[in-house]
Amino acid sequence: VLGAGNDLQAKHNGTDTTFDNYTGDLKFQNYADDKNIVFSSDDGSGGLTEYFRLDGALGYTVTSKHILFNDNVKARFGNSADLEIFHDGSDSWIKDIGAGHLIINATDFVVNNSADSKNMIIATDGGSVNLYHDGTQHFRTISAGVEVTGNITISGDGSNAATSTE
Repeated sequence: VLGAGNDLQAKHNGTDTTFDNYTGDLKFQNYADDKNIVFSSDDGSGGLTEYFRLDGALGYTVTSKHILFNDNVKARFGNSADLEIFHDGSDSWIKDIGAGHLIINATDFVVNNSADSKNMIIATDGGSVNLYHDGTQHFRTISAGVEVTGNITISGDGSNAATSTE
């Protein structure tokens, strides 16, 4: 027991060890230059492994093991929690609820089915954007316009559709 009012208590009951704080913040501080605070635990096979660390040299929180977010627990980003990533038990969500845009920068952008066995969208930096149906490409942008493989169905009377004589 530490503190004038027994505010910090360390306990061991023969099975578990607990640290209980009854006032203010509980802080862990490391003043050693370029050193870390490391959190390690059993790795499931009797060994010890690092799960995450506060890396004083890099200035990052480094995770060494997977992070599991249970259903409906959101990973939130930004000062106003403008970006959320979560799974609701049925669907997976990426929500940009801020004032700006959701921007994805990639050399090539690929969207595949969940089994990663069929393409759905492929966009290539400086090249084409390809759309697929059941893994087969049907629409592709090219420098002169677009290429379509298969039939084109136009709903209505087609009066607003532009035609080409090529």
